Amino acid sequence: MPFWAQKLEKTNLYAKQISPRGGDLDCELRGDRVIMRGRAVTYLRGQISL
Repeated sequence: MPFWAQKLEKTNLYAKQISPRGGDLDCELRGDRVIMRGRAVTYLRGQISL
């Protein structure tokens, strides 16, 4: 988000996934944070041991 916000001189971006499953994502740059809005589905769960 920071990269594209700077390139496009915008703090709000909207992305659309063009595929059979589809998807929409709203992103907002607020200082050093990115606020993301959209719908999500869990497709994988796991555990990592270090």
